[in-house]
Amino acid sequence: MWKAQIPGAEKRQHARRRMFKSGKILFFDNAPVAACVVRDVSVSGARVQLRTPSPLPQKFRLAISQLGTVDCEVAHGSDLEFGVRFLAAAEQCAALFRDWPVSPTPLAWAG
Repeated sequence: MWKAQIPGAEKRQHARRRMFKSGKILFFDNAPVAACVVRDVSVSGARVQLRTPSPLPQKFRLAISQLGTVDCEVAHGSDLEFGVRFLAAAEQCAALFRDWPVSPTPLAWAG
C-alpha cells in the first residue's frame, strides 16, 4: 500500500487544466477502492483529492467522470491529496482526452 511522501520540487512535464470532476480509484480488476475528486489533469498525470484518508495501492486505475479511465501510479502527496502519474504515454492520454495538446518538450516551471 502507498504511504504519504514528502512533496518534492515541481516535476511536471505537461501543463495541467483545472477541473472539479468526480472520479473513482479502482483496482486493476475494476473493484472500487475510493471515491475522489480530480482537481486538475494533464496528459501525463492528475491531482486527486479524497474526502477521507483511505489506504491506496501504489498503482491503480483512475476513472474520471466524462473523460475516461487511465492506469496510474502515486507520484507524491499526502493522505487526502496527491498527484498521480499516468502509466500510458502522453500521446495515448492525449488521444483519450481528445482535444488536449501534447507538449513536444517538457514545460519550464518557475520555482
